[in-house]
Amino acid sequence: MTTAPAPVKPTAIRTSRQPKPIRTIPPPPSDSDLLTKNRLYSVGAMRSIGCHEPKVKPIALAAVRSYYTSLKACLDRAWPATVMAAGYQFRVPPMTIWSGAIQTPCGASTKYVSFYCGGDERIYPSGEEIVYVYHNWGTVQARRWATHVLPHEYGHHIQELSGMFQAYGRLYNQAPSAASKDQLTRRLELQASCLGHMFLAANKNSYPYTSQMLHDWSWRTITIANHGSVANQRYWISRGIALKRPGACNTWAAPAARVS
Repeated sequence: MTTAPAPVKPTAIRTSRQPKPIRTIPPPPSDSDLLTKNRLYSVGAMRSIGCHEPKVKPIALAAVRSYYTSLKACLDRAWPATVMAAGYQFRVPPMTIWSGAIQTPCGASTKYVSFYCGGDERIYPSGEEIVYVYHNWGTVQARRWATHVLPHEYGHHIQELSGMFQAYGRLYNQAPSAASKDQLTRRLELQASCLGHMFLAANKNSYPYTSQMLHDWSWRTITIANHGSVANQRYWISRGIALKRPGACNTWAAPAARVS
C-alpha cells in the first residue's frame, strides 16, 4: 500500500528590494555664478520704510557720529526683507566710527577713508572723512558724501551676506594681473554704490534728494580711482535709483567698458 506524499508547503518567493535612491547634494555655485547669477538678483524692488535724513548736519566728529548712527538704523530696517527674500540669512552689521588710525581684522588704516571689513562683518566709517569734505566743500557736499558713503558700505555687507564678497576675494587672489584685480575691485565697488542708492531711491519720498544732490555728478568726492570713472559711477548709481532692485546692480555681467 502506498501512502500519499506529505503536502509540501509552498516557499515564499523572495523579491529583491529596490535600492533607496541616493540623495545627491548639488555642487555649490561657482564663484562666477555667485557673482553673475546670484539669487539676490531675482528679488523685486525694495520697499520704502519711511526713512528720514538725520536732522543733524555732519560738520564735526560728534555730529557725523550722530548722523551715521541714525542713518544706519534705517539701513538695518530696510535690508532684511530683500536679503531674506533671496534665501539668505540677514545679520545686522556692527559699526565703528573712527578717526586718526584704526586696526581691524582687515588691516590698519590711517586715511580719511571709510571701509567695510568682511573679516568681522563690520562697517568702519571715517568721521574725519566727512569733516574734511565739510571744511573743503561745505555742508551740502558733506551731507551728500555721508548720504552716499554709509549706504555704499552697507552694500558691501549685502555682498557679504549673499556670498559675493567672498567670491570676489577668491577671484581676486587668483587674478593673473594687476589690471584684472583692479577690474574686479571696480565691479565690487560700483555694485555697492548701486545697491546703496537703491535704498535711498526706495525712500525718496521721506528722504528726498535735493535736485543738486541728485543731478550734480561733477562733485569732486566721487573721483575715486578704484570705484570706476565718474561716468560709470553715475551709470550704476542711476540704475539703482531708477530700478530700485538688486538685479539692476549686476556689475559682474557688464562689459568691461561699463566698469572702467
